[in-house]
Amino acid sequence: MADFGCLNTDIPFNVLSRLQTKDLLGLKCVSKGWNHLISDRSFIQAQSQRKEPLSGFFFQQRHRYCPDDIKTITYFPAERKGLQQDVFAFLPWDVVVLVSCNGLVCCRSCYPFEDPAIYVCNPLNCEWWRLDWKEPDKESFISLAFNPSQDISVNLTNFKVVRPSLSKNGGIFSGGILHWLTDGDQILTFSVENELALLISTPLPVGEFNSTPQACIGESEGQLYYVLISEEGLHVWILEDYFDSTWSLRYTKTLAQIEKEHSGFFVNLYDRVMHWPRIDDRPWMDPLAFKDGVLVVRISNTIYLYHVDTSKMEEVCETSKFGAMSWTSPTVLPYTMSLVPLGLQLGSP
Repeated sequence: MADFGCLNTDIPFNVLSRLQTKDLLGLKCVSKGWNHLISDRSFIQAQSQRKEPLSGFFFQQRHRYCPDDIKTITYFPAERKGLQQDVFAFLPWDVVVLVSCNGLVCCRSCYPFEDPAIYVCNPLNCEWWRLDWKEPDKESFISLAFNPSQDISVNLTNFKVVRPSLSKNGGIFSGGILHWLTDGDQILTFSVENELALLISTPLPVGEFNSTPQACIGESEGQLYYVLISEEGLHVWILEDYFDSTWSLRYTKTLAQIEKEHSGFFVNLYDRVMHWPRIDDRPWMDPLAFKDGVLVVRISNTIYLYHVDTSKMEEVCETSKFGAMSWTSPTVLPYTMSLVPLGLQLGSP
């Protein structure tokens, strides 16, 4: 294990590079040789070719009227209980998370700004890169495009930071395309390679419902998903064709069915969602994020994980556990672990 001159032909290299990132973290402690191997850029480049499973979600609440940003960022795993609020302690500044993409997280300076900047970081290895923010605006969205199978080499790590003009979220990067859900019945897409933009229609216009439905977009297996919750229930679509805005209904379930399957969680779910008095127009059932079949949903003041493929529901905690209360939808970012280094990189703002 002392000679790493030909890493790509080494048996440990070929075996270990097939493992997921969470398994490699413990193996780095086996020996200095394994730690050196797993930390090598050639190894990370090869290991990044495999798809990483969902690790968990970052959660940060937002003030509606107060000008100052909420600084508390909470991480909760997708497979086990427990909240962590020190994941970004390696950064020398408090930040607001904006978007995550294949192991990297894009953040901005907290308001009020002293030295405004955009930060792209890897929470796993605590490495980060700073980009000057020449026109700071706490209400603007910034997106991140990073493809680990193409943007990692033995010399550098490439990523692109994009600032859209029309969106209501930080964007979903899938298949080389950025996607933003707009305030209307459309999704704005942008091909990072060709720099071409396209508007596609959502599966159903919100005007067809008696009440205002809540929606989010997400990604799974390289495909874009659209999640809608209304008085008709929970609906999940997959985008089949960009140019024709063709969607395929992947999953549907009424609120009554969800309530029946999870009676231990809910009492009169339909009444709570559709008829309960609302405070400041806050949605009582709000899809916050979707990734790899896992939906983060807020029902009243409680956060749940809903597994679409199995209809399994897990309670995470009440929103008060995440810090200061907020009456608007929080920022919730899916996160997958990655070994990608940021010590030498090329960032494109």
